[in-house]
Amino acid sequence: GYRSWLDVPSFIDYMMMQEISRNIDAYRLSTFMYKEKDSDGGKIYGGPIWDFNLGYGNEDFCDAGLPDTWAFQYNQTCGSPFPFFWGKLVNDPSFRDDFNCRWQALRSDVLNTDTILHFIDSMAIILNDAQIRNFERWDILGTYVWPNAYVGQDYADEVQYLKTWVSQRLS
Repeated sequence: GYRSWLDVPSFIDYMMMQEISRNIDAYRLSTFMYKEKDSDGGKIYGGPIWDFNLGYGNEDFCDAGLPDTWAFQYNQTCGSPFPFFWGKLVNDPSFRDDFNCRWQALRSDVLNTDTILHFIDSMAIILNDAQIRNFERWDILGTYVWPNAYVGQDYADEVQYLKTWVSQRLS
């Protein structure tokens, strides 16, 4: 009966973005939901979606930086507390079917690998001047900073790592 309480599409989109990023704070930390007014239907919505500093392969503990593991199964690797209802959603065949349909639709458009890689390249260009100032102020390129799973030698190296990780993750 969860469909009468939850806005299922918002939970699917929330989960999809957490899984794409392999965000270790997903589902248990930095997770938000809100309830709309009863006069507007009163459903609970997943989101807003935020806090991705420990995502996209940017963590070196509990296998969280691996591109081929599920974020919703993080507790199996690290034994961290995990709200029960996410597992119930994932195990519901109807939710899984809806998730798969949304995934297929988005993969052919905004979540297409080429589209995302183009977006990363375009953002890298926009951020180029800022990254120069950033790394002049904080001389950390080529230096391990907790909890980085990867230490690039320069900006282009870091961007390439992100592109490789995202490509592997989407596959």
